[in-house]
Amino acid sequence: MDNTVWNLLEDLKRKKGISEIIINGPDLIYIEREGELIRLNATVSQEDITEFSLDVARINNTEFNDDYPIIDGVLDDGSRINIISSTYTNSGPAITIRKYLRNISSLDELDGKFLITPKWINFFKAIVHAKCNVVVAGGTGRGKTTFLNLLLREVGPTERIITLEDTRELQVQSPNHVNLVTAKAFSKSEVNLGMRDLLKNTLRMRPDRIIVGEVR
Repeated sequence: MDNTVWNLLEDLKRKKGISEIIINGPDLIYIEREGELIRLNATVSQEDITEFSLDVARINNTEFNDDYPIIDGVLDDGSRINIISSTYTNSGPAITIRKYLRNISSLDELDGKFLITPKWINFFKAIVHAKCNVVVAGGTGRGKTTFLNLLLREVGPTERIITLEDTRELQVQSPNHVNLVTAKAFSKSEVNLGMRDLLKNTLRMRPDRIIVGEVR
């Protein structure tokens, strides 16, 4: 794709350890790696930022214009993306992309990472298998979604899982899974179901597990 923003993202896929990509303007581009923000010596064009934003809107089946100035969606690789239009910034559209760790595919691979020992890994597995109620909490960019996805991999394949999210982020491999997503903030629909409405309906869907992706 001949677009400097898409090309930049493709190049950054080859870099390890990036948790965030931030584009504040054509020459104001940052990445976050191990908690540190680093400004890149890179430039994209303002026209390509606008075209990229429209592409992302199409990917997420929404619009991006004066009536719908915010995109809160996902990219094809599962990264979460937020774009807010120039109507609400002091420059062009502001783009923030949250990347997720791809090098950890199971709880067992947490051994030695984030100060987690085998004792804690066994504990995490036990509370999932015991169907305990679990709250995953932490600061921005601390790996909550990654950790929740690892917990979900411990759920048995015969269990019915219903997930509720504002933006589709959870990765559920179970075949008996339904993902419910709240109405977009700028949806055209006259009926906008929120998290409370979806949770109420979930109770009628015969769930073995209910996963609320985000609680505000």
